[in-house]
Amino acid sequence: MLPDFPGLKRDLHEVVRQLVRERARAAAGVASLFREVHQHEGEGYTLETEDGQEETRPYEELGSSVTLTHDEIRTLSLQAILERLLTMGEELAHDTEELAHARIGEWTEAAGTAVSNEGRPLSAEALLAMLEEVQIEFDETGDFSEGTVFVLPPDLMSALPAELERMDTEPDLKAQWLDLKRRKYEEWRDRESHRSLVD
Repeated sequence: MLPDFPGLKRDLHEVVRQLVRERARAAAGVASLFREVHQHEGEGYTLETEDGQEETRPYEELGSSVTLTHDEIRTLSLQAILERLLTMGEELAHDTEELAHARIGEWTEAAGTAVSNEGRPLSAEALLAMLEEVQIEFDETGDFSEGTVFVLPPDLMSALPAELERMDTEPDLKAQWLDLKRRKYEEWRDRESHRSLVD
């Protein structure tokens, strides 16, 4: 009988688990921005928004798996096995990303800030319409505050650079963008000047 090495197996399991989690986190787009909370019991969770509203939901299971045959275990290199395991992390990231976009869609619909482009390709005009609907935070210099993130579905991201370029170079779009940014900055300054400070 071959000896068992429970400590080594436990350590190896932890290393592989951590590598898969890191690959999943690196492959995730908007989902990587969310804080990770470990909750070891219960059937659901409650979210509280900044305006005090609460939403209770059941947990949704996300998972991925990999299967290796006895022959594969004998013949594949350690690197090939590890790559198969890391692919599992990428699959998990993809599913997490889809869930995150679904939730963001639900939340923006509920808040009345969703902007539909009705299946048309991303355009500078659609970006301006989207920015019109959101509250934007600034720093004291008038730039977007650090940590400001705008989220687009992955299939629209490839068109973003060209449409941002249009907003910067086409006079009419540039004027609309500068006007919108000025108005959003004034709204931010108004919010800041009416903010209650706590001792």
